[in-house]
Amino acid sequence: MRKILYLFCFFTLFSCMSQDKINNQDSVTNINVSDLDDVNWMDKNIDKYFVSKHYIQLESDTNMLFGEIDKIVLRDNRIYILDQWNTYSIFIFDENGRFINKVDHKGEGPEEYIDMRDMFYDDYENTINILTYGGSGNRYKIMSYDRDGNKLVKQQPIDLKIAQVERAKDGRYVFHSKHSSNRPNITSSLFVYSRTMQRLYSGLPINFDWINKMSSSSKSIYKDTDDNIYCSSDNITDIYQITEDSLRKCYHYDFGKYNFPKELNTPDIVEKMGRSHQLNNYVLEIKDFYKRKNFIISTILFKGQYRLVFYDKTSNSVNSYLMPNFKCFSNNYMITTSSTDTYIHLFKNPSIIGEERTNKLKQYFKYPLREDDNPILEIYEFK
Repeated sequence: MRKILYLFCFFTLFSCMSQDKINNQDSVTNINVSDLDDVNWMDKNIDKYFVSKHYIQLESDTNMLFGEIDKIVLRDNRIYILDQWNTYSIFIFDENGRFINKVDHKGEGPEEYIDMRDMFYDDYENTINILTYGGSGNRYKIMSYDRDGNKLVKQQPIDLKIAQVERAKDGRYVFHSKHSSNRPNITSSLFVYSRTMQRLYSGLPINFDWINKMSSSSKSIYKDTDDNIYCSSDNITDIYQITEDSLRKCYHYDFGKYNFPKELNTPDIVEKMGRSHQLNNYVLEIKDFYKRKNFIISTILFKGQYRLVFYDKTSNSVNSYLMPNFKCFSNNYMITTSSTDTYIHLFKNPSIIGEERTNKLKQYFKYPLREDDNPILEIYEFK
């Protein structure tokens, strides 16, 4: 009886603590996405949402080649590319694609890392940062480098088990664990810390069915050009804004018949459905999110392809578009990538897009194209 009473008190306390930090009372905007059965391509609607599109050919000598693009950050005429699992490095280029430096310090020393969990640009201290695990003491830590990656400026140890990080311009840190925990008393996925690393509040209760189990590769923290920070979590379609003292639920995406059934949302079922490709028939979560003055843009994965969902705040209309090569949103831009093979084929066959467009496209490429070069970045600037 005492054990039952203890468990009841624990979960009651946990529930109250979580609710205190999540504000669900304000109005929530429901975004109903009903056109997923339609096949609309983003390229036919570029002028509606973007000012321009340009291409960046990255230098591709031996020490500049990366394996995969896990994250891209554009900031202050710099391009930061995280290759998390192949080279364990950050590659730094200028805005024209010229190689500047590579942050590559994998190891077990005090100024090294065993792996890389995330990369983010710190506008408060003007540094490029790696969330890492390992090195001296085998702890999670943030390693901060100057903007060109030449000097390790500082290291900040973190006692939490963290998957993603973002930092506001006022110095606040936002940490997301994606349903992971390294201590029994850690029951939230989202933590907000002051610039001096004092915990301000936490939220997004960990789903205990998922704790320390499989997690998705989706971004869970999003930042817009006005320094507003938003968050979500694995296997949900809600968006929360991070305020000074709590999380405010502000958007809910409803995909109708393609919503993932709640009764199936367990690790064993999701893993089984993933292996059999049954998850392709549902929208499981928000992959990326970005807010503009008149539009709210999110990315989802549906039937194995990325789609952009545009919500027009003025007309309250929603449109989704196929965008297979989507990578991320960063600093008022959307970034996609294509292999050099794509452009080699276009240039050899100018009739595909026409002679005039082909010649105009060639002007973006300063070096001869080779099949094994780094991919081409396609940069779309939002209106």
